[in-house]
Amino acid sequence: MQQRFLFAGANTHKGFVDLFDNITDGYTYIMHGVPGCGKSTLLKTVAKHFSQKGENIEYFYCSADPESLDAIHIVNRKVAIVDGTAPHVRQSKNDGTDEIVLLFDKSTVPQDIISKARKIQSRKKKLFARAAKTHKRALDAHMQLEQLYRPLINFDHATKITRDLIASIENKS
Repeated sequence: MQQRFLFAGANTHKGFVDLFDNITDGYTYIMHGVPGCGKSTLLKTVAKHFSQKGENIEYFYCSADPESLDAIHIVNRKVAIVDGTAPHVRQSKNDGTDEIVLLFDKSTVPQDIISKARKIQSRKKKLFARAAKTHKRALDAHMQLEQLYRPLINFDHATKITRDLIASIENKS
């Protein structure tokens, strides 16, 4: 049994970037539900079940909240379960390779709750855009610093140190 712990999305200077479409080349269950409805708990429960059966599991954690799961991949079965709510919005491809799982019954959710959830999602979208602008400014500052330091770096020497370190590790094996 192998377990891997990964991130499939990140807030960057280009906004939220995700690789959720690349988690599996098999079947994908796409969960939809408001924050706090149990998406991460469902993922942890399913992962635990298959892990106890000796399955290889990949856990994809939320870049904004590392305690929260955004997806799991049951590797040998080529099955993934992903959170399809913002910012990593996933819709069905309608090609038979995925299925939507609603963690709520639309008919029982009061309209005011749906309205509040939409407002929260709208606010969240604006905050992510604001974060992207901050990341962009940080990247610009990093690039300016790199321009200052790059002339001082001896890349041949760094390459030699790297090769020596690799050789040293290989000799210890």
